[in-house]
Amino acid sequence: MDRFHAKITKDSLLKEAPSWVHVGTICVLMAAKLQQPVSPSFNKMIDQLPDDKKKLVRKSELINLEYFIVSTLQFDLQWAGPLVTLERYL
Repeated sequence: MDRFHAKITKDSLLKEAPSWVHVGTICVLMAAKLQQPVSPSFNKMIDQLPDDKKKLVRKSELINLEYFIVSTLQFDLQWAGPLVTLERYL
């Protein structure tokens, strides 16, 4: 999520950044797709959101945002951040 926001801010790709609810939801789904043997369900993830947030999120919006994030990051999703690097060296 941090890399995506840094990239869209730096490159001014959007007039307005997507909501944190959408980005947070899709980032958890994308992480599950990369790490879990069973592909996660968009609808089940939306059901896990609080009731007031469920009304803001649609499956089609998440699919479009996932595509936008993957293409913005140029399919470079496996990235060892500073925390992983620090833990390795400790």
